[in-house]
Amino acid sequence: MRLKIIKLWVFIASLVFVSTEFLSALDFLTPFWIRLFWAPVLGIALYKGFSTKKKRTSLFSLLFTPLQDFRQLPRNYRVLIVVSTLLVIFPLFFLAIYAPANKVDSINHHLTRVVCWLQNHNVKHYPTFHVQQLYHNVMSEYILLHVM
Repeated sequence: MRLKIIKLWVFIASLVFVSTEFLSALDFLTPFWIRLFWAPVLGIALYKGFSTKKKRTSLFSLLFTPLQDFRQLPRNYRVLIVVSTLLVIFPLFFLAIYAPANKVDSINHHLTRVVCWLQNHNVKHYPTFHVQQLYHNVMSEYILLHVM
């Protein structure tokens, strides 16, 4: 299961990278075109997620099959999942929703780079005073661009 999750995140990151570079090459890097790119991806993902080898007859069984799978896990795995969710996932989710980005690092070059890309409709180089914008990796900003 962990391997599937890792492969899924690598696949999503690859889609983000390829779509950003493709839309940038055409100067179409706008929120409209990003949404237009992700709409069929979401449709295919939902189709693949709901069309499994075994037929599920109702919405009730679709919603409660993961719960049945969770109950089949050994007790120590269930406890680990519940504790890690309560102690790690929920607090991080709360901080991501509640706390704005207020670090000097994020405001000075991460967010400004994304805004400049959206204004220019591409990810080409532009004049800047921040050395970090010239030399640091851009994958996190690509992901931030698609989330924004």
